[in-house]
Amino acid sequence: MTLGWDYVNGRSLNLTSWSSPQDPSSGNFTYALDPRLLPQVLLFKGQDIVFRDGPYDGVRLGGARPLKDYAVFRPNYNVNDTHVYATFSNVDNSTANMFRLNPSSGSPELLRWNQGRGEWVNVYSVQKDECDTYERCGPNGLCDSSQNRVCECPTGFVPKVPEEWDQIDSSGGCVLKTRLNCSASEGFKKFSGLKLPYGEFSVNWTVVRNDECELICRRNCSCVAYAVARVGGCVVWSGDMLDMRLFSEGGQDLYIRMAASEFGSHGNGKRTAVIISVSVVSGFVVLFLVGWYILRKRTSRRSSASG
Repeated sequence: MTLGWDYVNGRSLNLTSWSSPQDPSSGNFTYALDPRLLPQVLLFKGQDIVFRDGPYDGVRLGGARPLKDYAVFRPNYNVNDTHVYATFSNVDNSTANMFRLNPSSGSPELLRWNQGRGEWVNVYSVQKDECDTYERCGPNGLCDSSQNRVCECPTGFVPKVPEEWDQIDSSGGCVLKTRLNCSASEGFKKFSGLKLPYGEFSVNWTVVRNDECELICRRNCSCVAYAVARVGGCVVWSGDMLDMRLFSEGGQDLYIRMAASEFGSHGNGKRTAVIISVSVVSGFVVLFLVGWYILRKRTSRRSSASG
């Protein structure tokens, strides 16, 4: 199975569900690769996204088990300026496997033919828990399936509509506790083990260093977060961050822009170091000027006395 986009010819390769288990005509669900250079697969119902795997990091999709652990298929991603493709091939050609979208739910499934039973058996389903529902916790919300209440606001954020969250309705999502004003004092808080967010983002494949990616984000007042994706390079987001979740294993690091007040007196080491350095240098300059002024006054008095 191959999914992907050919940017040169404007072609796409997608997987479409059947209308029903008995009717092979095209159904309501489509499984497609994101065309924006970040290797992740999206499940659509009509025009609406209902599930997102999360970016491939070279080992796994999002926080799923490493793809090499699946003994029945081998994944391969090929991404450059002209195309992006994801190919899943059989490891053992003696075994018949089929990747399909469940006609009823749209859930991507891997089926294996059981010769003894004479039927297809589901050996792997992509969607597994409540957090696999697209944008389960609203804009900027964070989903954690290990908690009784799966939705929470990341550190530095608060519920947009607290009354709705009190009624266990998190669809309104979260907002920053302190609004940004694009000042030099703003910093970036690190969140680890995440499915990187969806939303408005751009990818720069040529930038792979964290400090360079941070600088790109810092120079853009509309940038709210950045990450150096393990497959994809520097990714910067603007606007709301959608469909984030916390994984028990895997996941990637995301750096979210926040006001200086969110870091406290010890929060941003780099910014503190800069402030201290500037203060020390300024102090030396002031001392030098004062000393020079006193020395000049004394010299002037001696000249007057001798005259």
